[in-house]
Amino acid sequence: MSDPHAVLNNLKVSGNLPSMPQVLVRLIDACHQPEVDLQKVARIVSKDSTLTAKILQLVNSAFIGARSAFIDVRQAVIYLGADTVRNLAVSISVQQVFRRVET
Repeated sequence: MSDPHAVLNNLKVSGNLPSMPQVLVRLIDACHQPEVDLQKVARIVSKDSTLTAKILQLVNSAFIGARSAFIDVRQAVIYLGADTVRNLAVSISVQQVFRRVET
């Protein structure tokens, strides 16, 4: 586990946070539309292999408890819903940003 003070110090030294990945920006935008198009969300997710793997890992986990295994990201996105997919994407991106800041 990283020292939070060291991470904050690195941020102060560098002066800024890295920008959000373009996939995340597009995903957040798609999820905030009045009528969320889950097919579009799935297409955006499929552009990022890490996000795709994490979504499939989550939907197939005991925590979710789905009755059958999912291998298609489109089906997984529809099953989980836009909010869950967006929240997972944001969490993954934040983790990646802080890993880069630590080094």
